[in-house]
Amino acid sequence: MAEKEQHRVSYDFVEGPAAFDLAALVYVESRLHRCLFHFRNGTTLSTYRKLDDVEKLLADERMLRIHKSYLINVTYCIKVSNYSLWLQDGQIFSVPRARYHYVKECYIKYCLEKGREA
Repeated sequence: MAEKEQHRVSYDFVEGPAAFDLAALVYVESRLHRCLFHFRNGTTLSTYRKLDDVEKLLADERMLRIHKSYLINVTYCIKVSNYSLWLQDGQIFSVPRARYHYVKECYIKYCLEKGREA
């Protein structure tokens, strides 16, 4: 269990190589042929890889693909309702109808496993 919490990833970003703990990554956004990694401390790093490739690299139960352009760390999620997902910092992401039930099911499963209220 502690091993999952300490999942470190090394990656070559446009800004230079960096290593980070997956727990510090809030979400990854695909925009204008780049993937932007948004971290808890407000830092944003970018890469020219596809989000599908990034998703494979970060393969972890905490990372949830909610949209073709967003990969969210469910650790920071506080609510999934009405085709939307809310993060702790107040950001709201739209969840497409086609993925909504999958996203909600994954979020509830994660909350149950971690003993959190869904």
